[in-house]
Amino acid sequence: MFDISTCKHKIYEECVCPRDSKVAQREFDFLQDQRTQRKMCISDVDKKVTTAWEKYRLRKEKNILCVEQEEQRVDTVREEIVATKAAFMKDSIDSTCFDLNETEFTVSHGNEFE
Repeated sequence: MFDISTCKHKIYEECVCPRDSKVAQREFDFLQDQRTQRKMCISDVDKKVTTAWEKYRLRKEKNILCVEQEEQRVDTVREEIVATKAAFMKDSIDSTCFDLNETEFTVSHGNEFE
């Protein structure tokens, strides 16, 4: 067997390797055995671990989907806010123009200081 593991530590607790180079704790003993005595062997699929990994993967996919849906919801709300502000501004401008058009201006003739 070729040793392709980048982690060469003999004690798991002493390992300071980057996360992507670390060996999983449940596989560490097997790796150490393969580097020394070679008494352990690989057998069938570990159903308990496989089930746990599958649940983890499904949770992660569901979380990604929820995040995407929340981002879409936030974008929609932002668009609604912008549209509401634009409509409010248009209404404000229209009502101001209406008030100016309808108001009668009177010009006083004479001296206002008397």
